[in-house]
Amino acid sequence: MKHLRNMAVVGTGLIGASVGLAAKKAFPQMRIWGVDKSARALEEAHSVGAIDEVVAMEEAAHADLLCLAMPMRYLPEVLKQLGPALREGLLWMDVGSSKQNVLQQVEAALGRVPSHFVPCHPLAGSEKAGALAARAELFVGSKLLLVPHEAMARGAREEIGFFWKALGAKVVEMTAKEHDDILAFTSHLPHLLAFALANALGEDSPSLHAGMGPGFFSFMRLAKSEPSLWEDICMANREALLVAMQRYQAELSCLQAALEEEPKGQALLRLLEQAYGRRRAWGESSN
Repeated sequence: MKHLRNMAVVGTGLIGASVGLAAKKAFPQMRIWGVDKSARALEEAHSVGAIDEVVAMEEAAHADLLCLAMPMRYLPEVLKQLGPALREGLLWMDVGSSKQNVLQQVEAALGRVPSHFVPCHPLAGSEKAGALAARAELFVGSKLLLVPHEAMARGAREEIGFFWKALGAKVVEMTAKEHDDILAFTSHLPHLLAFALANALGEDSPSLHAGMGPGFFSFMRLAKSEPSLWEDICMANREALLVAMQRYQAELSCLQAALEEEPKGQALLRLLEQAYGRRRAWGESSN
């Protein structure tokens, strides 16, 4: 990728800044341009070395590689500003947590999905937000979900795949629908469950806090995630997430019925053993 002299990152939060840091480590010759509505976000990204310089949105269109890492609620606005450049063969990608809506918005804004657009989703992150939490090693050993589309150029697909492999990620390809259906269960629903449990517990108290063990805090780490970011993600993948919630509610109903069963315990044990077997079948690696 020696011909890629610079990359523009639109959105310099945790993921965008980590992409910048990781790219500078993997490709020392590459300069990173930062674009963000927040002057503070740009300051922080520059202070940690994630970007080399701040540029305007119009200048970002002249980069050799463009990475859209801002919250997806801003996608229509960004597409409108960058529209002409995005249609002219610029190599670009997004790193959003849903994919069907991204493809729909790109097509609506540009009239088609450009051949050099590569939808991506790095399965890496933290409950922390902002460039100050960014790490060059964030993607090492993680999965990068790459979503091909009918118009995608083979060269663009290969180049972006190589880029993420250089950052330490394992590239896995799947369709946009597969992505959204799976992530609804493996990411979006777990975050909502953690938020829901926090609300169900109500106000903090000394007794409540005394009963919080390591398992509880491990699960509830998700509820420390930025609310506005997760509102954006969940609404973007609303249809798949609603299906996931319905299936989860059905499982909760089965557990409730098992708890109410007489004689006690047999149905509950069967459900727990089934879940235990399924979990063991996944193995221990998160990658």
